[in-house]
Amino acid sequence: WLMHKSKAQHRFWQWVDKNGPMHQTLGRCWIWMGSIRGTNSPYGQFMVSSVRMGAHRYSWTIHHGKIPDGLNVLHKCDNPICVNPAHLFIGTHGDNVRDKVLKNRQCYGERNGRSILTESQVREIRRRYKYGTARTLAAEFNVSKSAIHMIVKGRNWKHIS
Repeated sequence: WLMHKSKAQHRFWQWVDKNGPMHQTLGRCWIWMGSIRGTNSPYGQFMVSSVRMGAHRYSWTIHHGKIPDGLNVLHKCDNPICVNPAHLFIGTHGDNVRDKVLKNRQCYGERNGRSILTESQVREIRRRYKYGTARTLAAEFNVSKSAIHMIVKGRNWKHIS
């Protein structure tokens, strides 16, 4: 088993570039140059004993051992192809979401690919809204009446003043 592990580690390091971009506080990212999971997921992948796993997860196991059940390997550097163990930490899905929000990486407003409205349209809706005009605004901006109400009440598009 150790021989197999050694061979897998040797293969792994052939795909790592330790001269990646410099993070302002963490040092250089070690960039995974191998296979990427898919078009919608920028994470590296690595095959070990016919099992596909995240390259960052494999790096964690090399340096720190087994990943506890139910936990994820997260990036301090926010670079999904980084495998530098100093840039990685263990956390729950909730920890990952909190980290994303804290670092303002979540897709909200126009950055959300499913958004129908722009920030300027949201400001216009709020400016023009009067009780009873939700139907007219909804038709004009091609959204539902409830979307208009959520915007006006500040439940949606909270980042727009």
